[in-house]
Amino acid sequence: MLWAARAQRTVSKDDDTATALGVRLGRVRLGLATLGIVLAAMATGAAGPVDFVALLAPQIARRMTRTAQIPLLCSALTGAFIVVAADLLARKAFAPTELPVGVLTAAVGAPYLIYLLLTSGGRGRSSRNGGTTA
Repeated sequence: MLWAARAQRTVSKDDDTATALGVRLGRVRLGLATLGIVLAAMATGAAGPVDFVALLAPQIARRMTRTAQIPLLCSALTGAFIVVAADLLARKAFAPTELPVGVLTAAVGAPYLIYLLLTSGGRGRSSRNGGTTA
């Protein structure tokens, strides 16, 4: 992690500056990408595939804050709450058997995503003639 922090600081500058500082951009970028992949794989291996959280959290945060622009922190906290609540429910609701968290988030997330798709009704699509179709 210390290497990644140092490498990220030098790579965050423009390519010419980083090269002038002696950074091998190809190796550093490959190393950072590999580290990100390994960390994501470890998290997925520990928690299992947690489906639909990335789709649910921003939508729920948007409805809670009632704004079009939702901050990343609000969305992240909503996602964390969803995962913790799903984990507790998966452990306690079906007492002798523990469900994986991904099963519960998929069971709740899929119908909610379908509901969002059905109720959006074309919002978000813009046309030049005032919203009517030709």
